[in-house]
Parts: sequence; C-alpha cells; structure tokens
Amino acid sequence: MTPDDDEIPEWNIEELRRLDKQINEHEQDAILRRWEYGRHVLDGRGERARLPKGILDDLGAATGNSRRELQYRMKFAEEFPTDADMCEVLHLSWYEIIRRHLTAKPEPERQPTTEGPGKVIDGVTHMRASDVITGLNAWERNVFRIESIASYSEDSRLQMIRLLKIIADRLQNTR
Repeated sequence: MTPDDDEIPEWNIEELRRLDKQINEHEQDAILRRWEYGRHVLDGRGERARLPKGILDDLGAATGNSRRELQYRMKFAEEFPTDADMCEVLHLSWYEIIRRHLTAKPEPERQPTTEGPGKVIDGVTHMRASDVITGLNAWERNVFRIESIASYSEDSRLQMIRLLKIIADRLQNTR
C-alpha cells in the first residue's frame, strides 16, 4: 500500500544508504549511526505522530533494512532525543540497547516496605511477638473449649497445651 504523494516524507535515500554503509563497516560507530538514522527518519515524518502506512516497508525495500530494524532505530532516536542522552548508552552493544531500552517492559514501582506489625511482606503478615502471644491465647481459649475438645483424649489435649506454651515462651524470650 502506497500513501498519497503529498504524505510521502522527503528522505534523502542516498544519505540513509551512506549511514547504512557506515553502520555495516564500522561497528564502533554503529550505535551513533543508527541513532542518526533514526533521527533522520523521525525528522522526515514532520508534524505527524506516525509515519504514513506502508512507508516503512518502502523505506526498507529502498535501503535493504527490515521493518523491525527501522522501528528500533526510530525508537532509539525517540528514547534518546539528544546527543547527551544517546551517549549514555554508547558503551552498550546494539543488542543490549534493544533488549534493555527499546523492548524492555517497565517494571512496576515497588513501594519501600518496613517490617512493621500488620505489614504483609512477600505474602507473610508480620506481627509483634506480643500480638502473636495474644493470638495464641485467644486461639487456645477458643480451640480448647470443652465442647471443642471433647473428642480429644486427655493426653492429646495436654500435648497441645504444652506445645502452645513452648511456642509462647519462645516468643516471649525473643522480645
């Protein structure tokens, strides 16, 4: 699909081919050249937010680049709009720039958490030792009601009480 003639950006194809040649011949300068290439293509779209449909395919055919490569170069130029911005990533390979900056999904911001009482951290609710002891006492009263433990043997009830007291003592000693 070819857009109307009035929508076709005026790129200097020879300039783009020259940049391609430099990219292919001089890997050291390739990052800079890809950024320049992307800037050149972005400048060609003018005030439009997007290039007209089919233009990237036409440009790829004219320069021998894939549509994906052209998109990466344009995004690189968008993400790093100034020379200074672009220089921050010159030490990276093109693959690393693509992976880290052009295709990486932003990680959700995590709020700093403190391990205070009542905070849920990694699926575990953190409690003060005194809160745990209070909870165990309430649990002991509720679980060991006569109607709740009528089916337990005397020995089983004593073992549970001993276990709860050991846990409560350990928690009190850690304060």
